[in-house]
Amino acid sequence: MKCLLVLLAVIDLLFWHKGSASFLDEDCALINSSDVDFGKSRRHPAKRGTTPWMAMLIIHHGFGCGGTLITKNFVLTAAHCIDGQDQLSVKLGVYHSSCATRSCRGVESYNVINAIIHIDYNPVDGTNDIGLLELHSEVRYNNHIRPICIVTDDAINIDNINVFTAFGWGKTETRQASEVLMAVRLFRRSSEECNFEFKHQVRENQICAGSAIGDTCEGDSGGPLAFYDGERYIQVGIVSYGTKMCNASAIYTDVSKYKDWIVTNTRKNRRGNINRY
Repeated sequence: MKCLLVLLAVIDLLFWHKGSASFLDEDCALINSSDVDFGKSRRHPAKRGTTPWMAMLIIHHGFGCGGTLITKNFVLTAAHCIDGQDQLSVKLGVYHSSCATRSCRGVESYNVINAIIHIDYNPVDGTNDIGLLELHSEVRYNNHIRPICIVTDDAINIDNINVFTAFGWGKTETRQASEVLMAVRLFRRSSEECNFEFKHQVRENQICAGSAIGDTCEGDSGGPLAFYDGERYIQVGIVSYGTKMCNASAIYTDVSKYKDWIVTNTRKNRRGNINRY
């Protein structure tokens, strides 16, 4: 089994044209090693130093969802995390979920001045589940805080990537939210498998991925589904929804289908509350 996972990852890399992609922020994080361990798929603590782009959404003074820093001014997350919310802030540089900003080295807190929800987001069926948070001030990049890579051209074909890593502070096997940031190795699932599990058709702007021994779970919403290219993580999905048992498949918003929307909305000078675009 281990050899099969290594082979899948090598095949994925062959479809990635390294060095040819354009990124939303060219300063997106380079890392020495990934969280990849082809010997395990179960949820496990993420490696420190490999996730400087991870964001924690604070809703009404408590943990709400995950997200990713994508530029100096914006965090990417799921629309369902921010729809109807009026008290939002973001923590960056977080590893331990309960660590207060004052006492945690490298953790910074930002108020949200604008929440942008995709105009076609449907809370009933979870389609177009993508949103952006504009921060009150520009983020200064450092070793603890740096954006994830978002591809803005056609250099990567998501359909050719079959192995992913997802990150979050969601519920673990104990059914409790995790104290530390967790990672889980996931595999692309066929449309037939996912249609059977969710009793509806998976849309073309969604990715279905899972693992029989570990999956994303409640509390992981808004966090990233990512692919490691040997130098950096490329975000390919956003945690949207899954099964109650968290041990099968889940649905992720396909970021590549929204790259134009992301570029347009991160480059506009917006000020407001919750808007739909």
